[in-house]
Amino acid sequence: MRPPPLDSATARGSSRGDVAGPVVLHEYPTALRGRLVRRYKRFLADVLLGEGPEGAGGEPPGTAEAGGSDGSGASGGGGAAAAGAATGRSAGMDGEAPQAEAAAAVTTCHCPNTGPMTGLLDWPLAPVVLSVSSAPGRKYAHGLEMIQSCPGGAWVGVHSALANRLVGALLEGRRLPQLGEYGEVAREVPLGSHGSRVDFMLTRPNGRRVYVEVKSVTLAEPYQASTTQPTAEAGEAVATAAAPGEPAAAASHTAADPGAPRIALFPDTVSERAQRHVGDLMDAVKGGHEAACVFAIQRSDCGRFAPCVAADPAYAALVRQAAAAGVQVLALRLDLQPPGAEPGAAPGEDAGGGERGGAGGGGEEAQGAQARRACISYLGPAEVVLGYGGEGAGGEKAAGGRGKRGGRGGRGAGRAAGRAAGGEGAGGETGGGPRGRGAGSGGGKKRKR
Repeated sequence: MRPPPLDSATARGSSRGDVAGPVVLHEYPTALRGRLVRRYKRFLADVLLGEGPEGAGGEPPGTAEAGGSDGSGASGGGGAAAAGAATGRSAGMDGEAPQAEAAAAVTTCHCPNTGPMTGLLDWPLAPVVLSVSSAPGRKYAHGLEMIQSCPGGAWVGVHSALANRLVGALLEGRRLPQLGEYGEVAREVPLGSHGSRVDFMLTRPNGRRVYVEVKSVTLAEPYQASTTQPTAEAGEAVATAAAPGEPAAAASHTAADPGAPRIALFPDTVSERAQRHVGDLMDAVKGGHEAACVFAIQRSDCGRFAPCVAADPAYAALVRQAAAAGVQVLALRLDLQPPGAEPGAAPGEDAGGGERGGAGGGGEEAQGAQARRACISYLGPAEVVLGYGGEGAGGEKAAGGRGKRGGRGGRGAGRAAGRAAGGEGAGGETGGGPRGRGAGSGGGKKRKR
């Protein structure tokens, strides 16, 4: 469903797109808290509704992901069994009735994310937020929207398609001045020779077109300055940087190092579809149009962004090549808050809300009880580090050997990266030299990213 435009027609802040405070783009009319029991079959998740027992999220009854990165394990009674273990009940302890009671507390919901959700499924019984829908014909009334990445950590948005709506609200509200002046905002416009569609097409006052592709970003790692390589001069000209005098990265909320800056990365697995999209944007520039790739970082603990060399070296090489060719690369910081928390609040805390407007925004009436709805806010641009991705970079779980589904994707990525870099550098036939095995993680079947 298309979100309504933001209330203000003019972006606030400097020409870099800075905002004076959080701008609420989306509110959930109804949202429930729960604990993730497992995610499986890619599109399904079992969730224990409610806040859960104190200390839940400790030793797991099993793993959050069943059957490998694609969740191919059968559903069976695993969710009920896991929930029973989580509440300390089993047939041997309390008999069959308590076990049935535990099973009744678990609901199966839709998981609107086709990727492996790397780094988000490691905390057993992690807190999650579910949306509720009464749409007729919908098989599952609940949808998985947010997950807390680690104890005390940032909330991460896992609804990939929602990133398009959020960016659409910013475009309609003229809150991305980096993209210049434009009139009409068209959606899902055909582009390229592969039957692809670009997310948005903006029309300049002189009739020139600007093609905009949006990607949802969830993967992150502690920022390692030593892994940053020099960025191409053309790439530096189009990358979005933090405003002078401001911290380039937001503090991480991880328990291990609360002050460590983090960097967001995309993709979290090999994505031939994303590679094609970058190629389409470059072709548009060659054809005399303008193009931009917008990365929506669905977590508030990252002040920097980079294409993920470890997960998909071909894609990283193509993004750098596209930037050098004139494709604008933007990264946007989003803040996700569960029910009961104010926009801009640190995890687990309430704070004053920001300016409201956009999809679901309610103006002044939202400042009361409505302000405690689950919501997503725009914080401003992130720094784009196109040259990031040396040895050791690529997400805490993205580069650690072959994924459970095999490493065929690494070979294809290597060939594509070789083409993007003129047959040298990132990639090669082995998928990036020492990083080739990491690139194969999650390969095999094509994923829509």
